[in-house]
This record gives sequence, structure tokens and C-alpha cells, in this order.
Amino acid sequence: MTEREMHCEPCEHNGEVKLAETWCTDCEEGFCHFCIRVHKVTKLSKHHQLISIADRIKTDQLKINRMCDEHKKTFGYFCSQHDKILCLKCVQLHHSSCDISDLIDASNGAKTSTALSDVETTIHELLKNLELNIKKCNEADEDLKLQKEKVVTEVKIFREKVNNQLNILQDTLLKELTSCYKNHQLKLNDYKHRFLQQQKSLLQHKDKTITLKTLASDTQTFIGTKEIDVLVGKDVDLIKKTIRQYPVYNIYLLFDSKLESLLLSIKRFGVVKVQTTTGSQHFIEPKEKQAQESSTPVSNKSNTISLKLRRRLSLPVGNNDMMLTSCAILQNNKLMFADSSNKRLIIHAENGEFERYVQLNDQPFDITVQNENIVYVTFRRGKNLIVAFDYINYRFKETKDISKTGDISFWGISHNSDGDLFILSFPEGIKIITGDGVEKLIRLNIRNVYNLTINNSKMYFTSRDNNTLHCYETSGKKMWSFKHDKLRCSSHSSLPLATDGQGNIFVCGPLDDVVMCVSDDGKRHKVILDKSDKLNKPRGIFFDKLSGRLLICNQENGHAALYDIVYGNG
Repeated sequence: MTEREMHCEPCEHNGEVKLAETWCTDCEEGFCHFCIRVHKVTKLSKHHQLISIADRIKTDQLKINRMCDEHKKTFGYFCSQHDKILCLKCVQLHHSSCDISDLIDASNGAKTSTALSDVETTIHELLKNLELNIKKCNEADEDLKLQKEKVVTEVKIFREKVNNQLNILQDTLLKELTSCYKNHQLKLNDYKHRFLQQQKSLLQHKDKTITLKTLASDTQTFIGTKEIDVLVGKDVDLIKKTIRQYPVYNIYLLFDSKLESLLLSIKRFGVVKVQTTTGSQHFIEPKEKQAQESSTPVSNKSNTISLKLRRRLSLPVGNNDMMLTSCAILQNNKLMFADSSNKRLIIHAENGEFERYVQLNDQPFDITVQNENIVYVTFRRGKNLIVAFDYINYRFKETKDISKTGDISFWGISHNSDGDLFILSFPEGIKIITGDGVEKLIRLNIRNVYNLTINNSKMYFTSRDNNTLHCYETSGKKMWSFKHDKLRCSSHSSLPLATDGQGNIFVCGPLDDVVMCVSDDGKRHKVILDKSDKLNKPRGIFFDKLSGRLLICNQENGHAALYDIVYGNG
């Protein structure tokens, strides 16, 4: 008999050997063609489930254990109180006071039960999780390739900087060498000229002696010899003096000791580092997902918000570790980022390609786009000024010195449709500068407020002390506040925010790597981006009401993302 053949067990009991054609899952026995007819009409077994022998072999793959591991007895009971399948011994020892039912009764309707449905749903959601994370792996592989290409470019750029600097140093040194050579060549030519003059004088004396010997009388020769001897004596002294003073030059090069030690100390061009973050892939528990789907939405407007990734960006590194504190979509669709630690603004084209830096004298903090060519920038470290930058012509247009009393710092900045600037003046409150230069102050009794945004007649700002988003009228009247434990940041960060044209507020939670959408009444919220979207300490966020796009940047790793926001019909 092959492994796919079984004998009819009733026939075997009668001493006959027949092949079984049907399997009863309740009796766990095989039946031949004749015996199964009896089994089907018997009162106790007529409702049993029957399957083919081929299907029975498939069920062997399930490896369902019907024996109690502890007592080695067959399962026959079910405890609904503890949700456990039991043998008789289990019931007697541990569940005598429980609500026990017969296993057959408890199994009725198992195929249509919610338990099986939940398991199927869980498997389905787990498969979706895996599909999502396989997709993320593929995306991560592409990102890794882009990161490699970025590093290669950075190495070439750095090598070019080194070469350029070495070329400058070499040119400077060669110019010094040429100047040194010419200077000492002039000195040598001066001594050569002296020797030639002395040579000419001696040749004249020689000619005189020849003339005396051939043409002059003895008396003339005697007198002339005395005269020439005196002159030659003077020439001897002069020649000796010139020879003693004659310099011997030796031009040589002494390398800068710092450069030599640097060359000796450098063992490699750089170190390739990998920052590994575990748990960045997103996993939604199936039950958690069901709870999320049945929870209260943000509002009819934000409930139908969906984000469509337009592109990801990698910003170029600077001399210092990057610290992005703000970002903006300019009205010419270019993208601007404030890099505080490198004192620069970074500008990328709409397609994501890097365009240029704008070097600043201090550390920028926040950006607001005033109009089609001007952005205003605030600075860290107690500065009481803001700078207007013309991003079309790449020039600084003006610097506004703003009045202050005491130790005041300006941080977040925004503006309304009238062009009035709203600046967080820490710790006194919100400074308003109207278009005609009039200054007003709205005092706040809230600590550690660094970011704000204006939408129509409302202003929104966040406090990192109590994880809270506040809504005020621009006149200073408090409207509402929203607090959430995911609105957290470190002492070196803040809680940036932005508003769309629908009244929704987008707030970053850097410590939890989330972006949250809050309704315009502060009563509803939901997380719209998280770690699975490559958020890592999100620090800059900007919504462009003209294009309906949302720009977000991480604080430290130089990664940013641009999204299209799609609104549904409710």
C-alpha cells in the first residue's frame, strides 16, 4: 500500500482488507464504498463531515495536535472562561469550577466563526505588512544607491576643493620663489658689474706698463711705474673687499611643518559611516489597524487628506554637521532650507537638484515667504534683527533692527495676507510689525514657544514645555489649545508647524518622528506621516497654498521630502 492509500477500518475489524475511499473528519477513520453508505445513514454519524482520501492527506500537512501535551489524553472539552481546549484530566485538575462545554458543541460553526475570520484578517494584514516592508526594502535599496552616488560626488567635490587649495598654495609659493630668484639675481649682477669694472681698470694699468716698456724713457718708466703701483695697490684692496663680500646663494624649500605633520598623520581620505536605525520600518497590528479605521476622523476636510510623495531630496553636506531648522517652497517653486550650524541657506530646484548656497553671517532659524521675490529670515543666539533676502536676484535687500528691552531673542516668523510680520520674541510674546513699520506686542504667559504660523485671522504656535498646540486670534484672544504626548522634542529642538487652506494644522513631533494633522477646532487629530515615511527628527515643515504641496525636512541627516496633498470629497 502506498502512502496515499488507506484501508477501510470497519472492514479491518471484520478481518477484511479494502481500500478506503472516504475519510470522516469527526471519527478520524477511513471507509470503503460500502461502509460509507452505512455511516451516512446511521443516526449518530449522519451529520459527520466527510472528505476524500486525497483531501485527508492534505490535512496531514496541518499537523493539528488533538492530544493534550501535559496529560497525553485526547482533547474533548473547551473552557470559554480561559479560552483553552482541554482533556478530561485538565478539567478535573484545573477547571472544575469553570464553564466547560463539550468540544464538539464548541466547534459547531467554527468555519464561519469570528475567531477564524479574525485569524484570516490577521494573516491578510500581516501579508500586507510584509508587502509594504518588501516595497520599503526595495525603496531603501534605491536610496542606498543614491546615497552611494552622493558620497562619490562629495568625495570628488572635496578632492576638487583640496586640489584647488593646493593649487593656490603652490601658485603662491612659486610666485615667492620667482620673486626671491629675481631679487638675488640682481644682487649677483651687481657684484658681476663690480668685477667687470675692476677688470677694466687692471687692463688699463696693463696697457700702461706695456707702453712704458716699449716707448718711454727710463725716467718716465720709473715715475710711471710708481704711479701704476699705487693704483694697482688700491685695486688689490678693492678686489679683496669685493671678494670678501661676494655672497653665495642657495635657494631651497622648507615645507610648512603643519603641512608635513598633516600629511604624516592622514592615513585615509575619509571614513565611510553607516547610521543604522532599527525599528524604522512600520508595522501596524491588525487589531490596532481596525481600531484606527473605526476611530473618529480629524474632520470632513482632513479625514480625506492623502499624501502623494512627489520626490525625496538629499541636501549637500557642509563643513559642520547639518542642523536644518526651517524650510520653504518659494513662489518660483524652488525649495529653500535653513542650515543653522553651517550659517547658510540651501536652494534646490523644483526637480530636487541642488542649485546653490547663500552664505550668512549668523545662524538662521526660520523663514517666511513674503511675496514673489522676498523671504524674511530670523537668526538664533539673541539677535534682534531679521533679514530680507531677494531670492530672485540672490541679494540681501534689507536688515530690520527691531526694538527690544532686555535679553530678547527672535525665533519663529510668519506673515498674514496684509504683509504684517509676526515674530516670536522670546520670552516676551509675539511681535507684530505692520507694513508701515508700526510695532505691536502680544504678551504670552507660555514658556518655550519657538514656532508659529498665521492663517487668515488666526495664529498658531507650539510650546515644547507642555506638548501643546495653541490657537489665538491675531488680536491676542485665546481660541483653543491641543495637547498630545507625541508633540515632543528635545531641548535643542522645537515643534514646527504649518497650515493649509482648509483650516488643518500640520505639526511635527521630532522625538516620535511623526507629523500630525489637527482639525481647525483642535478637537480631532491623526498621524499622517511617521518613521515608515523616513522621518527622522522632522524639524522643518512648510505648506504651499499655491501648489498644495507639503515640504518636510529632517533636522540632522539632510533628507527632505515633497508631497502633493490630495483632498477627497468627504
